[in-house]
Amino acid sequence: AFQVAGGPGLPAGTTLGHALLHALRGAGGPGVGTALLVRTGRPDVPDELAAEAGGLIHLPPLRRWTARWAYDNALRRLGVPEPAASRDLRALGVGAVFASWPFTRFHGIPLLLWIHDFQHVRLPELFPAEERAERDRAFRAAAAAAARVVVTSEDVRRDFAAFAPAHAARARVIRTAVPVPDAVYDQDPRA
Repeated sequence: AFQVAGGPGLPAGTTLGHALLHALRGAGGPGVGTALLVRTGRPDVPDELAAEAGGLIHLPPLRRWTARWAYDNALRRLGVPEPAASRDLRALGVGAVFASWPFTRFHGIPLLLWIHDFQHVRLPELFPAEERAERDRAFRAAAAAAARVVVTSEDVRRDFAAFAPAHAARARVIRTAVPVPDAVYDQDPRA
């Protein structure tokens, strides 16, 4: 399951999410499927992401004061992350969740976490001190929580190894490319 990252309000729009889904499907082989995981009350997923994902898993928030909500909250107090959602995902056959930061952990489901870059380390003058500290904290939490850390280049893999040497072996490079629909090649370039 792929937690939606990016959107129309971001500079890259949905292009990055589209490219990551395409790369993950290609890296996983023929037996691996992908689906978008949406945790909002109403799923609002751009068409191009939904088409690339191949499926949609919609887990709306639990209704307050129901038995399931109370049970979920009791388990959370005992330290179980996202008990109801985790149970639902396992029942759907989800074998891993792919996310960026901020991320949500699910009980009993491996987390594949994407770290896009270490610009805040390489170019600290471009970031306020508070943002650098927040990224450091988030990336350290990601390194500790993730079964695998997904990066999109060898440079980022090396930066990750220097940043979190105890977790360096968790990093995997997945190359991305924006897929071009076949219909584009059917058009006359002079038109």
